[in-house]
Amino acid sequence: MSEHLQKRNLNISLLRAALIFLIVANHLRAFLFPSFSENVSIMEKAFYYMTGWGHYAVLGFLMLSGNSLIHRYLMGGVKIMASISYHPSS
Repeated sequence: MSEHLQKRNLNISLLRAALIFLIVANHLRAFLFPSFSENVSIMEKAFYYMTGWGHYAVLGFLMLSGNSLIHRYLMGGVKIMASISYHPSS
């Protein structure tokens, strides 16, 4: 695997890890903290804002995972099938 592809895979893996962190934080907030109210401090507002991205993080994670699967299996499969030459039996 080329160095460019390894760096790309590392970047995608790091982004997926960050998205997983947001998803877990969103679930923990839902289980451990009360619902948001307007009478909270600025730090609590920041906390609820940062942990409120869980739904978008799930969508981003699924899109990145799907893109990785498509790139790995479908695009790789096309290259493999193109490299196989067809020689009918005489």
